[in-house]
Amino acid sequence: MNKLYVLSLLVSFNIITGAEKGNIVKNADYTCTSISVADDEEKVSTAFFSASGKKCAAIAQLNKTYLTSLALTEEKPFKKTTLTSSTNEFGWCGTFNNTEKLLAIGRDKDGIELWDTQTGRHMHSIQAYEVPYENLDCISSLHFTKQEFHLAVGHTNSLLPVKIFDIEKSHAVTTFENTYNAGIASIAINANNTLLISFEESKSPLVIWDYRQRKVCAQLVQADGIIKALASNNDNKIILGQTKKIDDVISPRGVNAHITVLDTRTNNSLWNTSTFYDAKNCSSLPTMGSVAITDDSTSAFSSMSCYLNQYSVSANTAEPVVYQGHSDKITHILVPAKDVVYTVAADKMMRIWNINKQQEVKKRSGRCITM
Repeated sequence: MNKLYVLSLLVSFNIITGAEKGNIVKNADYTCTSISVADDEEKVSTAFFSASGKKCAAIAQLNKTYLTSLALTEEKPFKKTTLTSSTNEFGWCGTFNNTEKLLAIGRDKDGIELWDTQTGRHMHSIQAYEVPYENLDCISSLHFTKQEFHLAVGHTNSLLPVKIFDIEKSHAVTTFENTYNAGIASIAINANNTLLISFEESKSPLVIWDYRQRKVCAQLVQADGIIKALASNNDNKIILGQTKKIDDVISPRGVNAHITVLDTRTNNSLWNTSTFYDAKNCSSLPTMGSVAITDDSTSAFSSMSCYLNQYSVSANTAEPVVYQGHSDKITHILVPAKDVVYTVAADKMMRIWNINKQQEVKKRSGRCITM
């Protein structure tokens, strides 16, 4: 077992069970470790994990990125490294490659920085698009393919294609022409190494693209809403997180969040649920940040603002268990092992949740130690 999972710093904390819909919910217990991933004075635009969860990057809005490496030794379970960019362009998204030795960061003016995570050295940068820069447009999504040096890049500009870059040669090896009149919302890689693409437009399909054969395998039309988050597991199952803002005449009434699990071998829906978040019960309109699914496809996770939702897919339950602990939007969820969930948020905190009920402590209150 990874030494990180058995840290003696795991303590009791409280969660809320039930969807956040203004209803009264009961308390339950879990164990949790919390780790700061950025300096207190920094404002983080996004934060995310590597595939194993052993590394976490938090991109500050100016020129710093904070890299946290986990499970090094029992005496020193984590190490923090500050990566300082030579540019002051804002960073909006990023990704690790499969070996976790490379970190790619997408910045304003369509630049992509490549960093060596072992040395903290800036390797080189790639100019992803040669178009006039617009303040509202930026690189929206990055994802390494299963080929170590191939990087998929999506953009908020609806006229720009998705590109696959060979980062060693700094040029695009193939492109997916965007004919959907919408910017790219999210990119993910399926277990069979096809590319999953969603768009920033209601009712746009989920596109499954075989970038090696340069052909579209499927266009899956989903429920009314924008697919804001995508993730896959090792069994060709994918999870989609969609949101649709519901408006009254003069003000937002709330947000409908729709979670779907699909089997990409058959393109069939295996499970789905919807939850309405009433604006009256929220200090601000909830936003979806991330989704995840376990490798055995029994549990699904989503985040709405600062709350982590857990669903039982195997039991076909629609009502989630809601974990409360973050104070700002959760930007990434990772399930690296059974009964362990990682989250990182704009509050600059990483949380490691132990959701195995057999390991729950008996106390009804407590605090989460911050390392």
